[in-house]
Amino acid sequence: MSTKLLTLFTLALLTFTCLAGKRGLAWPWNGQGQDFNLFLNSSSISWVYNWELWRPGSFPTTKFSYVAMQRTASGIGNLPAYFPGNGASVLLGFNEPDISSQANMSPDTAVGYWPTFNSISQQYGLRIGSPGISNGGNGLPWLQEFMTKCVGCKIDFIHCHWYGPNFNHFKAQIESVHAAFPNLPIWVTEFALQGSPTASQQAAFMTEAMAYLDSASFVERYSWFGAFRGSSGNCLIDNNGAITPLGVLYSS
Repeated sequence: MSTKLLTLFTLALLTFTCLAGKRGLAWPWNGQGQDFNLFLNSSSISWVYNWELWRPGSFPTTKFSYVAMQRTASGIGNLPAYFPGNGASVLLGFNEPDISSQANMSPDTAVGYWPTFNSISQQYGLRIGSPGISNGGNGLPWLQEFMTKCVGCKIDFIHCHWYGPNFNHFKAQIESVHAAFPNLPIWVTEFALQGSPTASQQAAFMTEAMAYLDSASFVERYSWFGAFRGSSGNCLIDNNGAITPLGVLYSS
């Protein structure tokens, strides 16, 4: 092989490796261990989170990395007890604090809790994700206020979600978040079409969204919602524990 061809091959391999590392599994708290087997042959999926601090049972540690989350303020005093036993090297901030039915807290309240994140990061060398905002009208303003007030806070990347009608809406939201925080990479840890789209509609959206996320240099990781069993059009696993066509697409 010529030097030029070898260089091109190496660059292509490095590019593939970077893209493959972005994709993850949003795993339900009651997910079944055997369901991991459905994704073990995927070269695209590299990490898993479950909105919790405990690693799921039967977790394939040689295949995937585990990402922990402090979902709400409840039990935050016990946060240090989960490390390093859960094997995580990344900790996500609160889940949708801008929504009353989720973490439900003001930016000031979240700032008050952040010394705990700073401390656990310093002790165990963890990367820390911001609170994970929704794409509702309050999400981005909430995060902008938090980031302005959280002086000295350990934040390694921005963590956000999206549910909406189409790809153009999705892209506009992700780029709005990037424009607000241009110096930090983004993790999109939940995304899917909203409402009751068919599996084929979800698949068409997923195809376009993944191509965009893989090509966007400021997007570091992403995970589809979600890697759970069910009959809705966005499930990666069906009720019988078989991978869905959408799951096959996501794994490819």
